[in-house]
Amino acid sequence: MSNLEHLVENGILAMEKYNPDEWYQHMQKDLNWQGNEHITIDDLWTICQYVVYSYKWGLIDDIENLTGIPLNDLEI
Repeated sequence: MSNLEHLVENGILAMEKYNPDEWYQHMQKDLNWQGNEHITIDDLWTICQYVVYSYKWGLIDDIENLTGIPLNDLEI
């Protein structure tokens, strides 16, 4: 796994643990920035947000399709 893949993985996991301000502080210290200086911390935030929320909505779609039960009111 590349440093970039580790950086994104760590960013996603950190989203579950920290509020956005803490996340930014925590992720700036991540060792996997080496070789990834071409992206910014804001880019990483955007990528992690996209992965987390598209994954969650994909799961909701899968549950709705399998069960036939609409989950419109589900809080995420």
